[in-house]
Amino acid sequence: MRRIRRGLKDSAEGFTLVELIITMLIGGLIMAAVVSLLFMFTQQATQSRDLVEAAQRGQMVVLLLDRPVQHAGLGMPGDSSDYAKMLSFDTKPAYRSWGTPFSVDEGGERLYVLYGIDTELGVVSPCAISPDTALCSLDLSTDEGDSLPPATEVGDYTQWLSLVGSDIVLYRTGYDPGLGRLYGKYQPDRVDRINLNSDLYQLRGLEAWVSPSEDIFYTRDYKNEEIGVVPPRQPRVRGIASWDISFGRDPALVTVKVLARAGTRHDRAVSTTVPGWGAPPDPYYRYVLIQRTWHLRNWVW
Repeated sequence: MRRIRRGLKDSAEGFTLVELIITMLIGGLIMAAVVSLLFMFTQQATQSRDLVEAAQRGQMVVLLLDRPVQHAGLGMPGDSSDYAKMLSFDTKPAYRSWGTPFSVDEGGERLYVLYGIDTELGVVSPCAISPDTALCSLDLSTDEGDSLPPATEVGDYTQWLSLVGSDIVLYRTGYDPGLGRLYGKYQPDRVDRINLNSDLYQLRGLEAWVSPSEDIFYTRDYKNEEIGVVPPRQPRVRGIASWDISFGRDPALVTVKVLARAGTRHDRAVSTTVPGWGAPPDPYYRYVLIQRTWHLRNWVW
C-alpha cells in the first residue's frame, strides 16, 4: 500500500524548472524559424508580384508600338525625297512635317511613326492614272469576296490612304458603294498605273513619349489632322519611368528599351541597379527593363 502511494506521489511532481526552460527554448527556436520562413516567403511573394507587375507594364508599351512600327511606311514610295511631296495637296496632314515614316527627335525622347492599317479592300482592276488631273477611281472588292462596306463606314476611314502593291499615297475624295468605286487624288510623278490586287490601307500617325515626372507613357493618334493641329495626348500606360530608342539605318533596325516600375513604393530601398539599364530613378520601387528590336522593311531609309 505504501509503495502504491509513493508511486502516485512521485508521478504528480511534474516537470522540473530546467525541463521547462529547455522546452521553452526549443519552442522559441521553432517559432523563430517559422516566423523567419514566413517573412522570407512574404518577401519573395512581394518581390515576384512587383516584378510581374512591372514586366506587364513594359510589355504593354511594346505591344502598343508593335503594329505601328512593323507597318511604318507600308505602301508608300520608298524614297525620302518623295515623303513631303506625296503628302502635298490642298490639305496637308500634320505628320507631313515628320520627314520620314519613322523618326526620333533630337533628344531621343519622342518617337514618330506613320503606318498603315489594312481596310481589307483591294483593287480588282488595273487603273491608269492621268498626270493632267492627278485624279483616279479605283474599283474595289473585299479580301474575302464579301459585300463592300457602306459609305458611312468608309467615311470613317482616314482621308489619306496608301496602296500596298503600287506604293502610291491617295487623298480620298469620294466613295460610291453601289459601284464599288473609290475616288482620290495622288501625286503623278513617276507613277503611271495602279496595279491589280493592290491592298488599300489607312494612313495613321503615332507620336509616343514617356513623361519621367509622371511615370506615364503617352501617345497621340494622328488621323486627319492638318499641319498645326495637335490631337490630345492619351495616357496609355502608367508606371513607365523612362525609355531609350536607338535607330540604325543600315540595316534599318530600331531598338526600344522600356524601364517599367511596379506600383508599390516600399519604405526601404529595394533596387540598387537594373540589369541592362543601371541605377534606378527611385530605389524604393522595383524595376524591370523590357527590350524589343524591330526590322523596318517597308521603306528605303
